[in-house]
Amino acid sequence: MSRNLEILHDDGREICIVGNSYINQLAYNCLKTRRSVKLMSFEQAQQQSEFFFQDHQFFSTSSTMSFKKNMIEWLQSKNVSFISLVDDSTIIDNYTDIGYNTVILNHNTIFPQTTIGNHCHLVNYITLVHNSVISDFCYVCGYSYLCFTHLGTGVVVGIRSSFVPKPPVQLSIPAWTNFLLNSTINQPIATAGTYFGNRKISDETSLTYNIF
Repeated sequence: MSRNLEILHDDGREICIVGNSYINQLAYNCLKTRRSVKLMSFEQAQQQSEFFFQDHQFFSTSSTMSFKKNMIEWLQSKNVSFISLVDDSTIIDNYTDIGYNTVILNHNTIFPQTTIGNHCHLVNYITLVHNSVISDFCYVCGYSYLCFTHLGTGVVVGIRSSFVPKPPVQLSIPAWTNFLLNSTINQPIATAGTYFGNRKISDETSLTYNIF
């Protein structure tokens, strides 16, 4: 990650980064020279007063989907405001919608009319084209390519995976589905589980099986 992160949805309040994940710590180190920012564990956040949640805006991510979901849902119960972070090496079209508490890291290319939801994590060298939709809580690993694809909530995409339907078909991926590294997906997926390409290898979902 470069030392320059663009902050989206910023309302000017002090930023609080919750969780001890690698990306949370890296984001803290990138932001602390420019902004007033705190880094604390989830357990520390749970001990704060209601005034603390009113006085701060938040960011939090984790590669463990079940933990991340629980942490975000707890923060949402406090009615917090979330920022998003985008590395300045990423190319994003002006007509791209990016949700809250989403991080987009190095050297990604995101073409027009792409939608990226809330609480998403996009790593590096990802290409999103042709009206692709990344729903909330998705995690997309590096060197992946998505074309005419709608990822449901909480889909995890392993490194170097490609979603390449034959137009005008759009790939529809069920919520909480995993794709192992080097997957090539060219057909709609019917049921959630863990897949290598189009082939289902387990009923485990991203909530029950962490693929990396």
